Amino acid sequence: MTSAYPGDRNAPGLSADQRARPGQPLTEREVQALSDIANGAHVFETARAMGMSQRTVRRDLRAAEAKLGARTLTHAAALAAARGLITVEPPVVIA
Repeated sequence: MTSAYPGDRNAPGLSADQRARPGQPLTEREVQALSDIANGAHVFETARAMGMSQRTVRRDLRAAEAKLGARTLTHAAALAAARGLITVEPPVVIA
């Protein structure tokens, strides 16, 4: 049975990195993209800094979510930080 949900990573025709499974190690690119986003960068800023398209960054973020077993990008960032994969800088508070 195939899912009608557009984010289904098990759908036919998806590349291997889009069918990432929980427990697989994150690639360097996935860690970098997740770290940038977790620290407040926008996808377009991350894409520009990494020299790739926004679509590629989003694909890497989705793969990181799947590999971490996360439900959302925020959940993925929290899991990655808890596992020591990324460092999240504390926000700057201006009083």
